[in-house]
Amino acid sequence: MDTYRMGKWGNAIVSSIMVGGIICLCVWGWNKLNPPKEVTAQYTTVGIMLPNGHKVVAEVTKGDGKIFIPQDTLSEILGKNIQWNKNDETLYIGQIPNALIMSQEIGKPYQTEPIWSLYNPQISIDSTMTMGSKEFNLGYSFKNVANAEFALNGNYQKLKATLGIQDNTCANEGILEVYLDKQLYKTFELSPKSLPEDILLEVKGANQMSFVFKNFDEQAVINLADVYIR
Repeated sequence: MDTYRMGKWGNAIVSSIMVGGIICLCVWGWNKLNPPKEVTAQYTTVGIMLPNGHKVVAEVTKGDGKIFIPQDTLSEILGKNIQWNKNDETLYIGQIPNALIMSQEIGKPYQTEPIWSLYNPQISIDSTMTMGSKEFNLGYSFKNVANAEFALNGNYQKLKATLGIQDNTCANEGILEVYLDKQLYKTFELSPKSLPEDILLEVKGANQMSFVFKNFDEQAVINLADVYIR
């Protein structure tokens, strides 16, 4: 009968196989003891009463004696953008993962133009803003501004903000146009009767971002609150 001898590399391979086998066995055993829970659920439309008395009619999922609220529905209820970050398995509410406060990162625009030549353009940073009777304390307020330009220098990918008109400052509707590198990217119609809205701009690779304000009167104050950029 032939006899085979194993050197140190052979012993190492066998040891690796044994360790790997033990790890696989442990994982298999854990999964057997703690299998992923499966729930049979169905979508249904329900009314959700909020603490302020406002009622939201939205789609939820019911199953296993529980109610599961989809991300979009939760965003509507809270009035905030919600984003799931799979890298750190965290649900971000009202901000972008790893985002920076734009007013602190970039500051004021490097160039502005007034709507009315008799008045200087006024831009406030991180002042108290009131939209829909709700106060915000982070972001930009624009008054008598026709155009405001920010230097992004290709360093950012996304911008998140809450956009609206300051309460009791404007009597007519207006338009905000967003330009990236002189190309029209997105248009927002603003009305004094409208509640503020959360916006998300894809600015990847853009060197310059411009806000162009049209049809607003000289008393109108346009707010970009809770502005985060990354």
